[in-house]
Amino acid sequence: MDVKLRIDKVAIDEAYQQITGELSEQDRDDLAKRAAKMAVLIKTPSRVQAICRHIVNHYREKVEPNGFKAQVVCHSKLAAIRYRKAIRNALQVRLERERAKLQPDHALI
Repeated sequence: MDVKLRIDKVAIDEAYQQITGELSEQDRDDLAKRAAKMAVLIKTPSRVQAICRHIVNHYREKVEPNGFKAQVVCHSKLAAIRYRKAIRNALQVRLERERAKLQPDHALI
């Protein structure tokens, strides 16, 4: 299935103007720069890895024992790919740690 995405730049620019209408041009530029920095920050590999370790630990300890499932939602395809890879790595580390125990929990293996 081919999914087409149409971005209405004019509508986006108008909405941005409405939201930031009270700000000076300099303040709008500063806001845009900070948002761009934040977008880069939230996708950094070390941050993604730390979040995924937390997700895996929380899921295995709190969610899975109750018979529930989970879903991770990301803001972009790149972020989703990074999270998927990091979750798989975190699961592998947790599995290896469990196998190394003298009395592993076989339900986790």
